[in-house]
Amino acid sequence: MGSHYLKLNDGKTEFVLFGTERDIGKVTGWSVSVGGAEILPSRDARNIGAFLDTEMKMTVQISNTIRACYCHLRAISKIRKYLTQDAIIKLCHAFITSRIDNMNALLYNLPDYQLRKIQLIQNNTARLIYRHKHSDHITPLLRELHWLPVERRIHFKILLLVYKCLHQQAPSYLTELILPYIPTRALRSADQELLQESRSNKRYGERAFSLCGPKLWNALPLSVRQCTTTPSFKNTLKTHLFKLAYGDLDALA
Repeated sequence: MGSHYLKLNDGKTEFVLFGTERDIGKVTGWSVSVGGAEILPSRDARNIGAFLDTEMKMTVQISNTIRACYCHLRAISKIRKYLTQDAIIKLCHAFITSRIDNMNALLYNLPDYQLRKIQLIQNNTARLIYRHKHSDHITPLLRELHWLPVERRIHFKILLLVYKCLHQQAPSYLTELILPYIPTRALRSADQELLQESRSNKRYGERAFSLCGPKLWNALPLSVRQCTTTPSFKNTLKTHLFKLAYGDLDALA
């Protein structure tokens, strides 16, 4: 920092302890001295734009996403009558969908009530685009827009990252976390391009990329795993996830 003429602000330094509520309760009297300041543990801390809380429930991250999206949604709704449908879709992609997708891989395997809050944003955005009432059924609108539900969008992000790791298109620190599955004896699964899976004894541990990535990858059909280019993989993967979400592919016709 000295070589780049930067100064550390001691009082703004934060640190956070991660663990279950029971584990965190066992830790007392923790503090860190930075310069002339004594830093106490925070309930949440920001890291590269993401807010991480002690129990990894992502409550603060979700709340900030909801606040920002609804702020833009209200602003867009005021000028909706002046815009064409193509223009309103582009505007919603730029200000709302992009925020929903931003760092959404961190939300993998969260409780349904947490993801439901973000799903409501997507639902209300679709209703705004088509000028439908809140009581109208949302699934036909999402299918018409070719939008994957929030949970499937999370799966898409993680699986795309796994694909890039397998094809040397991702950073080495991620690529090293993905290991091919090599059976101890001759099995038919040896040529299925599977990955080695592992388990965690903590719920939030299952959300680690090294665990959730191989699990989601192995659940894909072989035809998806064998795609040779990134564009073809993205198209095939979206078609597969779209079918899982809505049951048929009529909306893609």
